[in-house]
This record gives sequence, structure tokens and C-alpha cells, in this order.
Amino acid sequence: MVKRLFLFLVFVLIAIIIVVYFSGKSNFSTSRKLSDTPVSPTPDVEGISVVTLGEDKFAYAILKVRDTEVVDLKPNFSEQKITEELMNEKKCKYLVNAGFYQKDFTPIGLFIVNGKVIKKEIKSETFNGFFTIDSEGFPTVGSKLPSVPLKYGLQSGPLLILNSKLQELKITNDDNARRIIAAIGRDNRIVFIVIYNANFVFSGPNLAALPSLLQEIAKLENEIFISAINLDGGSASSFWGEGINLIELSPIGSYFCIN
Repeated sequence: MVKRLFLFLVFVLIAIIIVVYFSGKSNFSTSRKLSDTPVSPTPDVEGISVVTLGEDKFAYAILKVRDTEVVDLKPNFSEQKITEELMNEKKCKYLVNAGFYQKDFTPIGLFIVNGKVIKKEIKSETFNGFFTIDSEGFPTVGSKLPSVPLKYGLQSGPLLILNSKLQELKITNDDNARRIIAAIGRDNRIVFIVIYNANFVFSGPNLAALPSLLQEIAKLENEIFISAINLDGGSASSFWGEGINLIELSPIGSYFCIN
């Protein structure tokens, strides 16, 4: 009787050990699988390409605008509405954030909307360029303002390409962030570009790398960038284009509404 009871207890103990072992192993495998799965806020969408510079790879998307009549530069400094609201209210087909703003939510440097000067230009080594569309619909990116009446004007920077030449940038405390760029491409069309880290969409290349990255993108897209300028980026950037919706984390000060 004692022997049978002893064997029964041994059997129960072995059964408990087996259950605990496999239960613990199952839980360990599940947690490993979840933690090893990369978490990305980037939606699985079409229209995203990859550009490589050295050992670094970045996702990018471009939006080419051949008719400047469909482009409107609009302020969002005081209202600070989110992209989805702006898209719905202004009936934008595409939307790209524009220039930088100060702590008091006013534009940094020149800002012209529909021929009205909201703010005059300033002297700045960083914000050393202008994106403009004149009253005849001709777009430019350059270091000086055109001497013709302007419909839209925006001061930003730094300039990345000027007269088809890559600009050498010397940036103090350069950091990695999502980058938004306005360029003048083939046949004087406007090209908006976003470059970012596919695994963390608010991160991306540093400023100093942008001219070389644009050169690589031009090769991939069979495009020519005559000039290009850096717009606001990082958390205060938004890019809604064909197959890509990248929203902001902080308010965008101004934006291009494209129909």
C-alpha cells in the first residue's frame, strides 16, 4: 500500500514538472516572438521607394507638380489645425507642409500669400533661400527673390542645390529627422520630396547628407534637380501624397494645398 502510494506521488510530481516546463517554454517563445517583431508606425502603402547613401538606407516619396495653378500656399500659424482637418476643409488632394515658424507661431522670414506680404524677409545663414511662385505661375528656388510680382513666397533653408550644384553644408549640432524638400525639376516643375527612416517615420537623415541624397534620388527617378531647399521637418512635418500619408506630431505652421 505504501509502495503504491509512493509511486502515485512520484507520478503526480513528474506530471506537475512536465506541465510547468512546457507551460514556461510556451510563454517564453511567445514573448520572444512579440519582442523580436519590429514595430513600425509606417503604413503598408504603395509609392514608397528606397535610397541608399553609404551604409544608410532611407525611405522616400516624391510628388511632382507640373501645373502651378493647382498649388496654394496657406498659413496655419494661428489655427494650428491638423492635416486631416486641413485636407477636408480646403479640399486638398495632396498636402505638404511648408516653412519653419517661431515660438510665437509666426513665420521665420518672408511669407507671401496671394500677393500679400505677411512677413518680410530676414537675413539668415540657415534660412538662406526662397521658394516662390510669381504672378505668371513660374516657380523658383534660389538665394535671392525674383524681381517680379509674386503670388507666393516662402523663406526657408538651408539651400541644398543651387544652379544644379550641390551645396556643401556645415551644420552645427546636426541631427537625424524626417526631411521635407521643395525642388525645381525638369521643365521647371515643382517636386516635393520626403525622406525618412522607414522604421521610425519622424527620424531620417541629417541635413548635411541631403544634397548627396537628392543626387541619388535624381538618378533613381531619372530626374534633374536644378535647385532645392529644405522645408520644416521632423515632428512638425506632414506629407500626404500618392500612396503615402505621413502626419505631424506637432502643428505645421504652413502648408502647400495641391488639387
